Amino acid sequence: MINYNLKKGFSLTEVLVATIVMSMIMGSVLAFVQYAGNIWHKGNEKISSQNYSKMAFELIKQDLLEATSVSTPKVGQGSNKIIYKKPDNNKNYKITASEAVLLRTSTKLSSATMRLARNVGKFYVNRISSRTFEISLQINGQEYENDEGVFTSDTISSESMVLIAPGVQ
Repeated sequence: MINYNLKKGFSLTEVLVATIVMSMIMGSVLAFVQYAGNIWHKGNEKISSQNYSKMAFELIKQDLLEATSVSTPKVGQGSNKIIYKKPDNNKNYKITASEAVLLRTSTKLSSATMRLARNVGKFYVNRISSRTFEISLQINGQEYENDEGVFTSDTISSESMVLIAPGVQ
């Protein structure tokens, strides 16, 4: 004959309490992992945008260091575009922000367009002297809907550079 009083085990109440406690712990862990993932994503986006804006600045800097003349903006003025001429092919180039994209366009027959940066919030060139330029570039993040239902984006990277272009007259 089997004596059922000698068998030990968990009661239904103990199993339910253990399941509830384990579910609460797992919920906390998942919330922490999600939060850490969001932080990592934002940090990665910021680093990527800063590198992206540095690359765009480097391309603009290389072009202006080779330029023989800059027609826009005039000395003492600012503009949201810059128009310059390079000596190798005697073409005019224009750098401007259009629809959140920074573009370099050739104004000769082969109107080649090159995208220098995307998610551009602001591009501004201030010509301090005949050879000195202050260039500002702002890169925005992804758009999101705020509390009022308006789509906005955060500024991720905003940099300025003062450049002396020796060939420019």
